[in-house]
Amino acid sequence: MRKWFLLLLFWSGRFDVLDAMRWIAGHTDAEHVYAYIEHEFPGEELPQLEAEYSIDRIYRREQERKINNNVPNSKDGIDALYDIVLKHFNVASLTMVPESEWADFVLSLRKDEKFHLEPHTVYAENNHDVIGVNISFVMHETE
Repeated sequence: MRKWFLLLLFWSGRFDVLDAMRWIAGHTDAEHVYAYIEHEFPGEELPQLEAEYSIDRIYRREQERKINNNVPNSKDGIDALYDIVLKHFNVASLTMVPESEWADFVLSLRKDEKFHLEPHTVYAENNHDVIGVNISFVMHETE
């Protein structure tokens, strides 16, 4: 029953519920829960879910850059992925690129294993109490 509930929770909340899943399952590391998810979603389902999450985060990053006059707040994995998408379409912003086109490109990048997602548990200063989960965008070499 717990297994079914955890899978249902992930399916409905995607990556935003990893910390809750970790807590419900009694794990200290989100990586353990994610390994379980990887095992239960073989084939193309998990890359599709990771691509959908990435598309949402790219859209959010695009909005943040509009607010900040195209200056990134930080330089992390999502920025690297965002820059790859911009370079592919030879644009400075995704505003004029149809969302379906750049979303399909992100999906193809994930299916071609040009990037993947890794959850990381964030601990308090005492290195014991969990305060959250971060999702890292891990980029692989592109040709």
